[in-house]
Amino acid sequence: MELDVFSNLHIHTHTLITFAEVMLGIFLGALTIPSKSVVAHAFRLALLAVTFPKIIDLATNKTHSIGIWLFDQTFFTMFSWHAISHILDIALVSFLPSSAPFWIRPTPKELERMDHLRQKPSKDIIPSQDQLFPKEWEVVPHPPPFSLDRALYAIDFLTLLRPGTSWLFPWQFRAFDWSLPAFKSPHRFGKPEGSYKVAVFHCFLFLSALLYFNLLNGADGPIMSFSPFNLLNQFLLTFSAGCMVCLISGPVEALSFGFLLRQKILPTSALLNNFNQPYLSLSIEDFWGRRWHHFVRRKLTRLGSLLPYGSTKSGNAFWAYVLSGIMHSFFMARVKPEPTLSQPLSYLSLWYDSGTFWFFSLQGVGMLVERAFIPGPWKRLWLWLSIIPSGHWYIDSILQKDWILR
Repeated sequence: MELDVFSNLHIHTHTLITFAEVMLGIFLGALTIPSKSVVAHAFRLALLAVTFPKIIDLATNKTHSIGIWLFDQTFFTMFSWHAISHILDIALVSFLPSSAPFWIRPTPKELERMDHLRQKPSKDIIPSQDQLFPKEWEVVPHPPPFSLDRALYAIDFLTLLRPGTSWLFPWQFRAFDWSLPAFKSPHRFGKPEGSYKVAVFHCFLFLSALLYFNLLNGADGPIMSFSPFNLLNQFLLTFSAGCMVCLISGPVEALSFGFLLRQKILPTSALLNNFNQPYLSLSIEDFWGRRWHHFVRRKLTRLGSLLPYGSTKSGNAFWAYVLSGIMHSFFMARVKPEPTLSQPLSYLSLWYDSGTFWFFSLQGVGMLVERAFIPGPWKRLWLWLSIIPSGHWYIDSILQKDWILR
């Protein structure tokens, strides 16, 4: 039985049921996060045992489809990875001390000030909207079980993946205590990646990269490997792929942030740019830690805390790179042979793609070398010497597997 959603889109009911089961299991686990009781830990481990096979099935079973090739190749594996990271966080990281974050909210006095400002016409508030950023925060105790606030806490636990306040009931200014360091620099919030001129420049680079790729793609048939191209074109293809990833969000932010703030749809604290002009990075740490997007960073660092030396700053950062390699390898699960229970080792291939894994892992090694041996003036050169050659392997691996770029 299928549900026709759009003309080319077909979703099997068993796919919808599996999605619902996975999401329900993760949500129930998130409801218990504040509890450290033996029963709560046992319940979360049971959810892991029940939910994990369903997640792997969504990622690898090609009968789960909506009829659009690109969507099938990306959505199912990306959703499954996020589901895996959530359920591992809920079931395993919860054993660590201080694993359950606390809500923070503005003090009552600050909330009153925010409410007063919201009533003012937009023209009476400074353009940067800094006035609409709370200056004083207080920690809120965990909500009691079986309350609506506990359900809201669980939703925030699953959706607040980087610093900032929630988009759900945004004028409650709910955030987690791990956002406090970022809130000490409120100028980062509510501002797009760059000015309109920067946004136009990003659009130009993005479209140029897309046009260059399409020209090469149409010259002698689909690009299936770097091997037919000279070194210059291999470099340009690697650079173009990076441009297509990191340059598209800036123009969207330039158009949307101002509107959302002027109409008071969202407060300043709920808006944080995705990228911060990564091409200006001064080092590997600056590139990945401060200028690249942070949608998966918190989950990677939390999972990294389970591994040897994961409680140290350098150890945790290194494991985050390794786990990122595993994550991006998993994104390609749909272009690999479907694993079977009769061959248990076939499941290992889901987590490893050589070009992908070593690109991200070598970034971690490069970061450790940079911290220990590379002097400040040379860190920028070290960054590009680390990214371009290993990025070549990553993009070549994507091309060979015909993933996304078909």
